[in-house]
Amino acid sequence: MSGKELLRRSSERLCELFARTDPGDLGLLKEYNFGEHTGEITCEELVARIRYNGSNTIAHLLGRDAEYLDIVRDVAAKMKVEWSPEEDEEAVEKRILGVIFTRAWKKMSPAEREPIEQLFAGQGVEAEKISTLLVEGTIVNFMPTISYLVAWNIARIVAVAAARQAGAEALGGLVSGGLNVLLGPLGVILGIVVVAIDLAGPAYRKIIPTVLQIAYLRQKAAMAGFTPPDTGDN
Repeated sequence: MSGKELLRRSSERLCELFARTDPGDLGLLKEYNFGEHTGEITCEELVARIRYNGSNTIAHLLGRDAEYLDIVRDVAAKMKVEWSPEEDEEAVEKRILGVIFTRAWKKMSPAEREPIEQLFAGQGVEAEKISTLLVEGTIVNFMPTISYLVAWNIARIVAVAAARQAGAEALGGLVSGGLNVLLGPLGVILGIVVVAIDLAGPAYRKIIPTVLQIAYLRQKAAMAGFTPPDTGDN
């Protein structure tokens, strides 16, 4: 697939993702990009607004309206996350999630990490292995190909923290499955990490949480069709 086609398809895939996303989950994205208490908004209108908001930050560099992959790459650049021209938006989103989570993890004490390790372990994930990758900072290298179960957990944890830091009201079903733990230290630390990369004015205060929320929605959609392996336990 050519570079132009990869860019164009990223925006098309975004609309396809929204079309199969729970309306409650879309509320947060609408709040980020249209403000609170918005009425009915189509998938096409939401994608157009996200592209418009993203174009405010980078269109002058591109000489055209930004596609969604352009926006994801821009956020990655702000975070000093490497990406290759062949990677699609999901791969770059995962790298961004990995960097945010790793930076926060390194600031946490063992006691602060424990509830998150329990969250992973409770869903059959090797918490000790994930912890080692996070401490070493190498999970970023594995994020594009890491299991959906791990990526989904990381994505939803980061999305909740970013939403809280942005002061969003439409949290919908984000806070579930033990994520109330984010009322504590991890949510604060992740929020600090997100704010630390917001260096270029108010536009990024919409775009960065938007990209993180979309990354979560994409992994949630992938998890909907994921069947955990049979461990033989009954």
